[in-house]
Amino acid sequence: MIRYNLNQLLAERNLKANKVYVDTGISRSTLSKVINNQSNMIQLETIDKLCQYLNVTPGEFLSYIPVDVKVTTVVNDLHLMDDGGTNIGPDHYKLDLDIFIKFKYIDKQASKDFEYHISNIFNYENNMFSKINIDVDYENDGYTKKETFGVEINFDEHLKNEILEATNGDYAFSVDIKNLIINSITNEIAKTGYNLAVWVCNYFAF
Repeated sequence: MIRYNLNQLLAERNLKANKVYVDTGISRSTLSKVINNQSNMIQLETIDKLCQYLNVTPGEFLSYIPVDVKVTTVVNDLHLMDDGGTNIGPDHYKLDLDIFIKFKYIDKQASKDFEYHISNIFNYENNMFSKINIDVDYENDGYTKKETFGVEINFDEHLKNEILEATNGDYAFSVDIKNLIINSITNEIAKTGYNLAVWVCNYFAF
C-alpha cells in the first residue's frame, strides 16, 4: 500500500493547505485528497511539484507498507418508509447494506476478511454500527429546524486489533484505514441519489 506523507510533511513545516495551493497552484481538491490519502491517481507532475516545494525526495514523500486494504460497501436498500405521518426521524428510514473489508499482507502472503451487515438502522447487533444520531440546527426564529441524520459507527475489537496489526501501531495509517471505511460507506450511500444527509462519525481511539 502506497501512502502519501503530505499531511505529516506539512505539519512538520507548520504549513496549511491553502498556503500550498497559493504557492504551487495545485488545486485544493487534489491537495485534500493527497493529505487524506484518498487519491491513487495523482500525476507525477504533481508529486514532482510538491517534492520541489517541500524540498524532499519521492522516497520521503511516499511510504510503502506491505499491506493492502480493500473496502467494499453494497447498499441493498435505502428508503423513507411511508407511515402516513409527517414527522421525520431516524426510525422512518430503512437502511440495508453490507460492508466487506479485506486485509492482504503482501510480505506474509496472508489475508484476513471481515464482513458486516446491517438490516435496519435500529437493528445493530453483531455489526459495527452502534446508533443513529440526529443533529438539530435551529434557524434564527427559534422554530424552524433542520435535522441531519448520521450513522455512528464503532469498530468492534476484532477489527480494531486487525488495524493495529496492519499498521504496526502507526496512528496516521490507522486513520487512513478508518477513512477508507467511512468513505466507502458514505460514497455508496450517496450513489443511491437519495435526498438524505447521512454522515458517519466514529470514535476511533486505541
